[in-house]
Amino acid sequence: MIREQRDSIRLLQGALIAAIVLPLALFLYAAWLVYSDTQLTADRQIERTTDVINEHALKAFESVERTVAQINEMVRDLSDAEVKGQDIELHRRLERMAEESTEIKSLWIFDRNGRALVNSLAYPAIDIDFSDRDYFKAHVAKDIGHYVGSVLHPRPPYGGAPFFGVSRRRALKDGQFNGVIQASVLPEYFEGFYQKIAREPGSYSSLIRDDGLLLARFPPLGRGRSISRCCGSRRPEGHFSFGA
Repeated sequence: MIREQRDSIRLLQGALIAAIVLPLALFLYAAWLVYSDTQLTADRQIERTTDVINEHALKAFESVERTVAQINEMVRDLSDAEVKGQDIELHRRLERMAEESTEIKSLWIFDRNGRALVNSLAYPAIDIDFSDRDYFKAHVAKDIGHYVGSVLHPRPPYGGAPFFGVSRRRALKDGQFNGVIQASVLPEYFEGFYQKIAREPGSYSSLIRDDGLLLARFPPLGRGRSISRCCGSRRPEGHFSFGA
């Protein structure tokens, strides 16, 4: 009798343990499935967002580089005196080109000494030395193609929002350095786009040079900061990469 009671108690204890453990195990398994599905969904969303950011930045830089190339064609093989002789017409053309672009703040044609021959902001161009700017110095020694500079503030008397330069070399027929063509690009153009696609708390998007220099970010972190180099890239300083 006592043995039968003990067996019954054990059976009840086993049933009680099973009643607790089995639902808990099922709950944990269901929670793991939900977590895995949520993680997979989040990873896919991040991947899609990164693709959108990359495509947007590539199109923006392609547009800027086309504009710089068009200006180069406009003044190809022209001496500084010839450029100055057409400065009214060139100023108006640069002004229209800048107005038609949402990412470009201003457009410039510099001589070999860093003085603006023509720009889209003012006519006539104010006589200021820009030879210390990174977008100018990068091209003096040799032709490196397009260069993406750091975020800078306008030099007085010019004002307005910060910018970074996208520039290329002006060359004579023999290839010698003859100045620089530069587009001032607005970081806020990229930041405005990043703000529009930000959906989740804690999400962020950045435009980063390959040397780790931050060009644009939302939410703001402080332009001009340097972060660790992305993905071990070894491309020359002045090109760009993307982060999300």
